[in-house]
Amino acid sequence: MSSLKNQISLDTRSKMNWNSRLSVLRTTKSTEENHRKKRKNLDERNYETRLLKASATTMMIHSVNDDLLSEKDPTESDHEPVFDQKQ
Repeated sequence: MSSLKNQISLDTRSKMNWNSRLSVLRTTKSTEENHRKKRKNLDERNYETRLLKASATTMMIHSVNDDLLSEKDPTESDHEPVFDQKQ
């Protein structure tokens, strides 16, 4: 009688353990899927951010180049030289 009771108790515990294992597996699988989706979204956002930064950098470089090209030669001047006048 005692062994039958132990066997039933063991079966019950075994089922409970199996159910809890399945629950953990389901939770783990859904968690992994959620993480995968989040990583994908982050990767897409990071890619877009890198593109924006690259295009902004390119525009800044072009702007600086245009500014440098439009600058006058330092030997040329728009104004007359000012000499110290000693009286």
